[in-house]
Order: sequence, then C-alpha cells, then structure tokens
Amino acid sequence: MFKVFKELPHVLESDVRTIATINTRLNQALNWAQDNLHLGVTTDDLAQQAYLTRSTFDRHFRQTMQTSPHVWLTAIKLEKAKALLISSQLTIETIAKSCGYISALSLRISFKKQLGITPGQFRKQHCA
Repeated sequence: MFKVFKELPHVLESDVRTIATINTRLNQALNWAQDNLHLGVTTDDLAQQAYLTRSTFDRHFRQTMQTSPHVWLTAIKLEKAKALLISSQLTIETIAKSCGYISALSLRISFKKQLGITPGQFRKQHCA
C-alpha cells in the first residue's frame, strides 16, 4: 500500500506534463486557425494541428475554453469579418472567403444569426 502512495507523485507529475503539453498544442492550433481562416478551418483541422484525436481535442478544448470548437471558430470568423468590414472596402464575397466562409451568403446567414444584422448593415452602421 505504501508503494502506491510513493508512486503517486510521479503519476501526478506525469499528468501535469501531459496537460501542459496538450495546452501548448491547443494554443498552437488556435493560433494556426486564426492565421489560416481563409482555408475554411474545421474542428477536425484543429484537432489535427494539435496532434490529438477529435474526441480528446473536443474534451480539452471545452475544459480550457468553456465553449465548443465550433462556437469558437464561428466567433473568430465573425470577429475577423467585422474588422474587415470596418477597415476595408473589400467586397462581402472577398471578406467571406478570407474568413473561411464558402460564400457571401454563408457569411450573411452566420452574421444575421449571431448579430441580428447583415454584413452590409453592419458596415453602414460602423463606417457612416
């Protein structure tokens, strides 16, 4: 019985290293996603970038970020779209592609669902 308790600190130390490694990989994957939204990044891509299975990635992502990978991806895509709408004269189609949407329509649908207005309306409100 004492042998089990003696070995416990090594097990805990190993767990801490594992979690630290996963958190580092998670951070690297999130940074990669932000830099590569134009590629149409998916949750599977994030898991692959983190060198984790999809289920392990999802679990650690939710524990760390307190949200799902899909919700996070949608949020960063919309944040980038909002920034481009305000700071550029790019077309909605070009902005949609650079944010990882397949078309201006898919950006418009996501924008309207999350923010209650269209990208064009957002641009008018913030650039007037």
